[in-house]
Amino acid sequence: MPPLLGDKDLAYAIPPQNLRYHVQGSDQDWLPISSMPHELRAGGFVYLQDDAKWIARCRVRGIGFRERRWTHEHPSSTADAGPGATLELFGDEWELVSIHLGPAGEAEVRGYRYLVTLPNGSVRLPEVEAS
Repeated sequence: MPPLLGDKDLAYAIPPQNLRYHVQGSDQDWLPISSMPHELRAGGFVYLQDDAKWIARCRVRGIGFRERRWTHEHPSSTADAGPGATLELFGDEWELVSIHLGPAGEAEVRGYRYLVTLPNGSVRLPEVEAS
């Protein structure tokens, strides 16, 4: 699979009732993706997002491929997503966080929502370059 070459971290939206399944479930070490996250950095974080709040994070090992993927929701509501790409995670390293995005978190985003984790551990949305 392709290496991660970006310089940002990634937010991954989940329903709030699925938090425990994602961070403690049997598949806590991967998440399905629908396209290549081109701006995700090697060794970066994936943050689980509920509405305008990041609620957990884990380091990304890389991009993988699985013959069998599912929508990675609670087992009672999961669906077959077929073969495809995954974010492979250090699943035993999930940590709970509580970071509110404020009004910026309400904005619609096409594709992935990227973010930047600063050396002091704080997180912010990336600067938007003027065109």
